[in-house]
Amino acid sequence: MASTKAEQAVRQYLLHIAEGPVKIDGRSKDPLNRLAALAAAERATEAEAGFVEHAKAYAEAESIPAAAWREIGVSELVLRRARLISGQGRSATGSPGKPVTKKAADKKRKARVNLTAEGLLAKLPKGNFTKADATKLGKASAATTDARLKELVKSRKLKVVRKGGRGRGSATVYAKP
Repeated sequence: MASTKAEQAVRQYLLHIAEGPVKIDGRSKDPLNRLAALAAAERATEAEAGFVEHAKAYAEAESIPAAAWREIGVSELVLRRARLISGQGRSATGSPGKPVTKKAADKKRKARVNLTAEGLLAKLPKGNFTKADATKLGKASAATTDARLKELVKSRKLKVVRKGGRGRGSATVYAKP
């Protein structure tokens, strides 16, 4: 059974959906009408944030599939933000309409690579190489590799042979000193 807070958040958002989109007429002469519309838009934003925070727990507790959320009018974007689906409209298990579970999502996630500066240095070739070469050798993300290369340059264990510019063929070239 879902918590009362989760149930209230889901109910609030579904009521917001049933009311339809909030229309703010910037041309309205009546400032009270504009104020009321702005307040309604703020409430809608808060309702969506509450839904995103609590919908997954509610869906899992009540066994509500993603297809039911879609049928009632919850957008794909909100379903993704609430972690009820992942990717291109499918759950992390790859099946449409099933709630995403942490276990299923973990299966899809790539294993993290703990790349230290020293570990990268040991894998680097003699001679010149680029960040792309180092990324392939280190089997880590480009951002992680870039951070480790900067550490190695700062500690003078690597040197920059040629500073890269913009455009094709202008990558920074590194070498072991």
